[in-house]
Amino acid sequence: MKRCEPLSTYPRIYDLIHATNIESLIKDPASAKNKCNLIDLMVELDRILLLEGTVVVRDTPEVIERVVRVAHEIKWKPSI
Repeated sequence: MKRCEPLSTYPRIYDLIHATNIESLIKDPASAKNKCNLIDLMVELDRILLLEGTVVVRDTPEVIERVVRVAHEIKWKPSI
């Protein structure tokens, strides 16, 4: 995934998305600079998710906490 480019899913939408190691999608390990931010990534997931769909995130506790904060901002109902 290049710098915050949209996920290529047309014409599909999903009812379940399983995301793991989100940090690798938002950080460039070579330079430790952000490729894109977590909000952009989650808004993109929201775009391809059905209305009552589910996102399962497996990552470090720190990343999970950030995902939960952003989930509240984009009106998702997070549960841990």
